[in-house]
Amino acid sequence: MKININLNPEQITRLEKICNEKFKNNSETKTFHFKKLEKGIYLPTFNLINLYNTVKNPKFKDKTSIIDLGSGDGRIVFLFSLIGYYSIGVEYNEHLCRLSDNIIKPRLILEGFNVKKARFKQGDFLNEDFSDYDMIYFFPGGFNNYKELEDKLIKTMKDNSFFLVYGQKHPFEQLRPDSLWQRLAGYQEGKIMVYRK
Repeated sequence: MKININLNPEQITRLEKICNEKFKNNSETKTFHFKKLEKGIYLPTFNLINLYNTVKNPKFKDKTSIIDLGSGDGRIVFLFSLIGYYSIGVEYNEHLCRLSDNIIKPRLILEGFNVKKARFKQGDFLNEDFSDYDMIYFFPGGFNNYKELEDKLIKTMKDNSFFLVYGQKHPFEQLRPDSLWQRLAGYQEGKIMVYRK
């Protein structure tokens, strides 16, 4: 598996734009924005460039797989698939899952994006086993069951995995920020916190 950390920023911006357009124009999902759904509020990760710049760090160079918890419209899964990771998104809402897999993915492929290996699964990410993944990504968006998620991560994630979380402060008690700088400042570039067991 070849990881490409030299993507053109315009390509990432275009990916984001396609996700936004397809979400906005889809009759089943266009009303979801900032609304409470079954398991949280639909909020997409803002500015994929910041996340991309975070994972360009050499500490991620040996990582090859990622799972997105609550993948929404799939943009994180598509970004990491484009970089070369084995990428899977778990999304509870079946309309969002269909949008990602059946509408956005074909459009991206049609426009030349190499996202054929992006995978989506409809379900509750709290039922997942995280032991197959080098990285786990999470945008909290209205989620409040941090204790159960943290317990599941501590129990099933690999010792050398990274847990990437959008936002600055999170109420984790067992997971630790990956670096002293993060522990002191409370966030990393692009407000992506990186945690370890």
